[in-house]
Amino acid sequence: MKRSKKKTIKLPTALIEIYENAGEARIMIARAAVMDLVRRGRISPDMGAEILGVRYEDLSAMAAGEDISLINYG
Repeated sequence: MKRSKKKTIKLPTALIEIYENAGEARIMIARAAVMDLVRRGRISPDMGAEILGVRYEDLSAMAAGEDISLINYG
């Protein structure tokens, strides 16, 4: 398994303040980014699950809740 690289990005304070704390902001923003990348076909659902540190089944449930299909018909 590849070791993931970590990068730091700066986010507007106003965005972070919407969440309960910085930890929740980090989790929710990462989830939104991963789900967008999966939806656009930029990463596979398996990679998305790995990035988020969840099982494929959990990512599948997240995707279903956001009306994102994990099936690639192309």
